[in-house]
Amino acid sequence: RYEINLTLEDPDGGSEQRMVDAQTRPVPQYNEHAEIIELEPGTHDTLFTKNGTPGKPVVYRCSIGEAIFTHIDLNKREWVFVDGLTVINFDHKGIGVKFNGARNCVIRNCTVDAVYGIVSYKPGAENCYIADNVVTGVSAWTNVAMGAHGANIGEGIQLTGPGNVICYNRVTGFRDCISTMEDKRANNQTCIDIYNNDIYRGPDDGIEADFCLSNCRIFCNRITNCYVGLSSQPGLGGPTYFIRNVMYNVVHAAFKLKRFSRGDVVI
Repeated sequence: RYEINLTLEDPDGGSEQRMVDAQTRPVPQYNEHAEIIELEPGTHDTLFTKNGTPGKPVVYRCSIGEAIFTHIDLNKREWVFVDGLTVINFDHKGIGVKFNGARNCVIRNCTVDAVYGIVSYKPGAENCYIADNVVTGVSAWTNVAMGAHGANIGEGIQLTGPGNVICYNRVTGFRDCISTMEDKRANNQTCIDIYNNDIYRGPDDGIEADFCLSNCRIFCNRITNCYVGLSSQPGLGGPTYFIRNVMYNVVHAAFKLKRFSRGDVVI
């Protein structure tokens, strides 16, 4: 919990000072009131989910083995936990987990092997938490794969929408390993946190934080073997913070701040 002393001064006259109480959100957890759906171990097709509520989220897990799916559908879902499941989908443009329009959902401790790993297209997701997953794609680390026009494919974790957290994931082998949406596909990309992820083999961008509007934070990530380390192409006013990220064997550039990017803070 924090006390923040804010001062506003207008050059045309007038000012105000105010003390604001604020706190960070806790890591999402479920308790004995949750509806826990124990899935059978084995190989299955698509997992279709249902909504929970703030006081009674729905939890999908498999405690007695490994449940493997070709796809997990979280579209338009609210208050759902997907915990410790496996997804394998190497079909052409195959998607592991899709959560378009989802709110207050959690994807954690999952293994996702797919051409596109965990994605949320427009209208995007809101206040979702994606953590402790191992996400692996098909893009190789070769000369012909390098760059935006290279022979590469896939997005590891890609989303649009406000208030989302992406942390403690291992993401390997995608065109862009972690990314926000670009151009007309972007929607209200504010208050997004991307931190403590281990990123390996991204033949275009390690983290593509393009079209962020304000208060997006990319910090303490480890990026290895990527064409570009961190992208803000462009930032739409910011601040977009890049803090204490570690990059090794970045081929083209550590930072790509282009298309008249505004509001980038690189520390």
